[in-house]
Amino acid sequence: MNSGAAIALFTALMVFGPAAMALPPDEQPPTEDQSVVEADFMKGSEAILDGDYKTAFDLLSRGATKGHAPSQAALGFLYFNGWGCEKDLQKARRLYEESAAAGAHQGLNNLAYLYRYGLAGLDRDLQKAVQLLEQAAKLGNEKAAYTLADLYRGEELGPADLPKCIEWLEYGAARNYAACLCDLGFAYQHGIGVENDIKKAADLFQRGVDAGSEQAASNLGYLYLQGEGVAQDYSKALKLFEHSAQAGNVAGLINLALMRFRGLGCERDPETAFSLLGRASDQGSEQAKQLLKAWNAQEATQNK
Repeated sequence: MNSGAAIALFTALMVFGPAAMALPPDEQPPTEDQSVVEADFMKGSEAILDGDYKTAFDLLSRGATKGHAPSQAALGFLYFNGWGCEKDLQKARRLYEESAAAGAHQGLNNLAYLYRYGLAGLDRDLQKAVQLLEQAAKLGNEKAAYTLADLYRGEELGPADLPKCIEWLEYGAARNYAACLCDLGFAYQHGIGVENDIKKAADLFQRGVDAGSEQAASNLGYLYLQGEGVAQDYSKALKLFEHSAQAGNVAGLINLALMRFRGLGCERDPETAFSLLGRASDQGSEQAKQLLKAWNAQEATQNK
């Protein structure tokens, strides 16, 4: 696993937050030692995102040895990838199990990942994964809700179950999780599992953009480009595609290339369009490769 993919996996598997689970009403305020552990967890989580794995390992180990469930889950993730330590899937599994047993949504979500793919000596067990994901989602783990939606729309659990897929997308969207907002918007845009509602799709895409989704930016840009559910506005479309493309989103790159090539809302710029398609093509996009071929042929004919 390369570093970029692993960072993405970390943000997918982990949902940061000082609380491992809902605290009982009679729970006493955290002691000074607990506050230090929580602070170490947050600092350790940030160190992972910064690529400072040795610091992350040291900080998270402190909390894990004291039974801090979120720290156990995060430390397990380091062992899972071999970051700041030797890779050890068995240690990762043990830490995930301890964290999950304590009711931490992070541990539940990460352990579900092991069951989903049959890793760290566990037999692949999708029903167990679903059970753990549901527990994690109900404790506030939005990524777990998105994973459940992904499972129910695909073939891993059998035939697609769109009602359950939409249910979990709505659950995550209600909590402002970017991926759920984007995918739920797509469902309303195309009438998949819900009634077609372009205006609602546009609203969900906008919320997805606000929550940080580059794909939602591209999807919303397309609506502005076509004037679907919103007033046609090339300027807004261009801005949204630029935002999406800057993050390397394939759809954003292709849509921005389209506007540059045709001169929609901007001066026509085939050279930049080809460069954008090249970046999308480098990510394996067959659509980008086909457009490059077609547009090169078109330019060659016009320049004769």
